[in-house]
Amino acid sequence: MDYQQAIKRPFLDIKKLLIGIVLNIIPIVNFLSVGYLLETAKLTLNKKNNLPEWKDWWTLFVHGLLTFVIGAIYMIPAMVVGISAVGVGVIKGVLMNSVLEGVETGGPLLISALILVLVASYIVPMATLLYVKNWKFSSAFSFGEIFEKVLTGKYLVAWLISLVIGIVAIGILSIIPFLGSEIGSFIAGIISFTILAQAYNEIK
Repeated sequence: MDYQQAIKRPFLDIKKLLIGIVLNIIPIVNFLSVGYLLETAKLTLNKKNNLPEWKDWWTLFVHGLLTFVIGAIYMIPAMVVGISAVGVGVIKGVLMNSVLEGVETGGPLLISALILVLVASYIVPMATLLYVKNWKFSSAFSFGEIFEKVLTGKYLVAWLISLVIGIVAIGILSIIPFLGSEIGSFIAGIISFTILAQAYNEIK
């Protein structure tokens, strides 16, 4: 994986970068910026490193929206367990008239929910890349291929590096009031999807 190339990529065309940052700031409209990130991943999958053009706006919006749906579906188990943890904990606490009893009952389930969130967060980028590969929503749920690729050291390294880049970029740029995190997330998104798509190409 060419990390230097990935880090430089967002800055290859400042105009395109600024358009993405502006769109990323606006709720709902930011599905366009997500769709653009997917286009960058598509180019990397095709072994190209340029930034895509800002065009086919409706297509970008749909791709961004479907990516949100894919992530939400993968998070359903965590949400169900998390809600159950809170519900069971509250009920037990009320019945026993003890907050401690409620925490002891709901705590293990809540920990399980957090583990499921981590698992989903690890799987979703690969599921998204499979969607991007053929632009087929169903491909995001090709579990055989997903697990074949996510259970590799190369993907693990790419995912961890992408995670660190996201945390660092958002953390540093969050010093800019109101806009910093959105600026950081878009820049980090281009870098991360580039690295993850490179890893996808290299996994045999």
